[in-house]
Amino acid sequence: MKKIPVYWLLCLPCLLFLFFMLFYPFIYDIYFSTFYYSLTRPEKIRFIGIGNYITLFNDPHFWVAARNTVLYVVTCLPLEFLLGLGIALLLTKDFKGISLFRLLFILPVLLPPIAITIMWRLMMFPGISIINYLLELIGIGRINWFAGGFPSYFAIILIDVWQWSPFIALILLAGLLGLPVEPYEAARVDGATPTQVFFYISLPLLKPVIFVALILRTLDLIKLFDPIYAIVTGGGCAMETLSVYIYKRGFKILDIGYGSAVSVIFWISAFVIANILVRRFKEYVV
Repeated sequence: MKKIPVYWLLCLPCLLFLFFMLFYPFIYDIYFSTFYYSLTRPEKIRFIGIGNYITLFNDPHFWVAARNTVLYVVTCLPLEFLLGLGIALLLTKDFKGISLFRLLFILPVLLPPIAITIMWRLMMFPGISIINYLLELIGIGRINWFAGGFPSYFAIILIDVWQWSPFIALILLAGLLGLPVEPYEAARVDGATPTQVFFYISLPLLKPVIFVALILRTLDLIKLFDPIYAIVTGGGCAMETLSVYIYKRGFKILDIGYGSAVSVIFWISAFVIANILVRRFKEYVV
């Protein structure tokens, strides 16, 4: 009898964990998505095949949630990357108190997203709040950040960028501090300007690190939930993302079958996007 290779035995605990924590729930999700399964009408549970998916693709609320998800990704990701890159470049400087500055910049990442959102909600509260007070001082006037529309979009984007730009900065900072010094010494000898050094040395060498930062934030933004749910009460229909939509259908309306169908589409979309990014930056994947 052929023996099982040792490396498979070593990988077995991890494979079992992945199966029970990822693959099994996904398979169970697909199973439930083929049923009309509402906890408010348990006597009506029945198999309907792809009925939930047909309803889903004809549901305008689903497409609004999908559009909002894409909007938040294409808006927040570039802002977080540019701001994170700027912070990382600043934190590479060696001056007195740099360790304290690095700690302060990283603090938002250490706090729970819902706690960050509640803090910003208090600062944006309609009426007398610190942000509305400052806006009145400069002549703009008070803004109702929770009423939906552009103010709420702006508030959600602002909160996410404020919290997660330091995360990208932390990854890029680690990459910058780990770059070899030889190319920089050669560039200094050749008389290269700081701009030339940045665009022709730093950025090309940082591409693998940039890839890691972008794919992590992209996948995280796809499942954006906390700011939307807390800023607009219950994540109002016009503002909700797919994550909020799944939560509302599955846990508030208790339509388990339909919520599972939306969840399956969400899983598949995230998988496709992740694969596109990996293939695009294939040469940087170890």
